[in-house]
Amino acid sequence: VLRRSRGVGTAKLHHAHRRAVGGGDDRREGLGPQAVGGGLGRRMTPASIEIGRMAWVAAGGIAAMVAESFRGPGERLPIAGLGVVGLLGAAFATVLLWTHNTSSFGVVSADNFGLFVTGTLIIVGLLSLGISGPTVEREKLPAGEYYALMLFATAGMMLMATATDLLVIFLALEVM
Repeated sequence: VLRRSRGVGTAKLHHAHRRAVGGGDDRREGLGPQAVGGGLGRRMTPASIEIGRMAWVAAGGIAAMVAESFRGPGERLPIAGLGVVGLLGAAFATVLLWTHNTSSFGVVSADNFGLFVTGTLIIVGLLSLGISGPTVEREKLPAGEYYALMLFATAGMMLMATATDLLVIFLALEVM
């Protein structure tokens, strides 16, 4: 069944192997021929979008730290804007996942209740970024560190809201 002959591509070989070992339907898992072969034709699966929600927020926190490290003394950079971009990316991914009920790696689940909590956290994060700007300037706090801590805490809360495993809940608590 798994002999490779002329004209049999990698995707066909994969499909034959999956049928032979009793694997699931590739269309159901989002693994059509373009996803199996990889490359430019690969589409985003709901599971990758689910992890992407927290990745957007964490990337915003990392970008805020990097921007703070390259900022000169007395120089003003709109570092809060990086957090807004990260939170808006997470909001877009949350809207895309609504009613899909997906799971990533079996430890993070995106059901509607978890997405509702995530959406609430995104709105609170956006409001906190907008309200805390004058306070950061008045108290002369390092803006990059402040916004990075806020974004990492938000990513930890988002992970805790959708975690289905006790170890992942502990990991989310540590990130928070």
